[in-house]
Amino acid sequence: MQALHDILRDPASPAPLDLAALEIARIEYPELDCERYLEVMDGWARELREEAIERLRGESFVREYHRFVYDHLGLRGNTTDYYNPLNSCLNEVIERRTGIPITMAVLYQELARRIGKEVRGVSFPGHFLAEIRDGVFRCYIDVFHRGRLMTKEDCFRMGRELTGIDYADRPELLEPVDSRRILIRMLSNLRGIYLTRRANRKLLAVLDLLLMAAPDDVDELFSRAMVKMNLHMHASAERDLRQYLRLSPETGNRSEIEKQLQIAQVLRSQMN
Repeated sequence: MQALHDILRDPASPAPLDLAALEIARIEYPELDCERYLEVMDGWARELREEAIERLRGESFVREYHRFVYDHLGLRGNTTDYYNPLNSCLNEVIERRTGIPITMAVLYQELARRIGKEVRGVSFPGHFLAEIRDGVFRCYIDVFHRGRLMTKEDCFRMGRELTGIDYADRPELLEPVDSRRILIRMLSNLRGIYLTRRANRKLLAVLDLLLMAAPDDVDELFSRAMVKMNLHMHASAERDLRQYLRLSPETGNRSEIEKQLQIAQVLRSQMN
């Protein structure tokens, strides 16, 4: 998990995004051979170079790149089982050629990187996008929907349709984000899925990683403490709750935190 840990701790880390994303998949697949999937992507990049697609520019490149990604590889958005945690596992996206916007965008971005093309992730609310820059050509890509090309206006319209919120006065939401932000959003997606499914062990693994990125996030500390309580890890939950109070001594939630702390102490004593 070294690449993932490095990026979460330091946004300037040179660790590769694709490897870090594959390491997230070890929450589902602890013995995952990440190198196997990196080699698959390397092979696809060789195919692209054999067709000289990297020599194309602008819309010509996008058209041929999409022909390879969507027609040859068969990449498609998973519209029938969207909230399956496997859609957040890059290895599964590579194997099954389907996923959700963010993992598909990671695949799209990292494959383009291998042939020298600049693609960046855009953490737009409700629907992750990609942005491609190739010379004077610049466009947003909806990787989930067969790579449809989008203008800023298209993106804001989509945002209104998905969330009911008008983001037109927040153009910063269409700025590319770094690898750390992408990984945090992937983990946040999994947090919601595992919480809904009450998959506490996997949820704990996700919260550990999110707190690696933001150790002083008191909300995540409280969430982790509650998960640990469910897993009967009372002493560890107690440490998280005490850390919460150290970081936020004036919290309006103090009575609730102290109540949970007392419960953790009682349950811990009963386990001795």
